[in-house]
Amino acid sequence: MPPTASYLAHALHWGLGLCLVLLTAACEQGLAPPDAPPTGRLVGTITYDVASWPPRDSVRDLRFVALPFVPRDTSDLFRDLDQLVISEPLAYGVPRDTFTIDGVPAGTYVYGGVAQQYSPDVLDWRPVGLVEQNGGIILVRDGLTTIVRVSVDFANPPPFPPQQP
Repeated sequence: MPPTASYLAHALHWGLGLCLVLLTAACEQGLAPPDAPPTGRLVGTITYDVASWPPRDSVRDLRFVALPFVPRDTSDLFRDLDQLVISEPLAYGVPRDTFTIDGVPAGTYVYGGVAQQYSPDVLDWRPVGLVEQNGGIILVRDGLTTIVRVSVDFANPPPFPPQQP
């Protein structure tokens, strides 16, 4: 004997209710936006060997940069731009400078320091000083401030690309 309309309506109602319960259980936060990813703050002090400052036209841009990987060459920097942590431009010709970067994704950054753009070519960047404390490892934790120090001697920049282990 075929099911009655009342039976089908009851089964449909019960089935929709079950689907609603399952969907609600799958969405723990309902329609709330997802939690923001964990971030911290990076604060640094840069000390320059003032006698080594190159002419202004060879310092097109100067910034602190941190990476979660060790770059093999300059193109690595541009291939993985979304993973770079970059400061605002740093001052030219000063003995000391500071920077603050808010909203840094929490994590481990294994390569960080001051980078100099030395010509108009967008790929002409080189490191001029690296974070050396803690073996060069920068650990950014959620809600906390990480402090780094960099010494820059333009006459003796670190090797680039760096030695790979």
